[in-house]
Amino acid sequence: MKSLSKYLILCIVVCLAEPISAEAQTVSSINFQELESIISKNESEVLVLNFWATWCKPCVEELPAFETISQNYSLIDVQVYLISMDFAKELNRVQQYIEKKEIKSKVVLLDEPDYDSWINKVDSSWTGAIPATVLISKKENKKEFYEQKMDIKGLQARIENLLN
Repeated sequence: MKSLSKYLILCIVVCLAEPISAEAQTVSSINFQELESIISKNESEVLVLNFWATWCKPCVEELPAFETISQNYSLIDVQVYLISMDFAKELNRVQQYIEKKEIKSKVVLLDEPDYDSWINKVDSSWTGAIPATVLISKKENKKEFYEQKMDIKGLQARIENLLN
């Protein structure tokens, strides 16, 4: 009986010492019509769409701000989508990147190589440069577009403005 107790204690200690890791999300490839569906079906008060790429230095520098927003607000208040602009053939690279950086925000890869067919639908002022961010307020029926690198303070202030 003593050896069983020691075994159970050992099991508990080992289990507590081992970090419990959540399974990484799987990045899916979507087209613009599917992105429009995500936007129209969103139930959050504010939807944040960040267009980025793994090869874009300002994009990857701002990702922690979006992760902070994603973690600090409930899904009812704010939903963050990171829309990768990497080439579709680089889906595995995007998957590896988000796993390495432990990104929890929803990540999808937009597989629409003909930018002229959809970029103006995101925002008529968008030149196509990234990073680019769209904030959509369901309550205010308002959309804000930013073609620039975002920091946590500015991003949070803009979201708070839309929530209040």
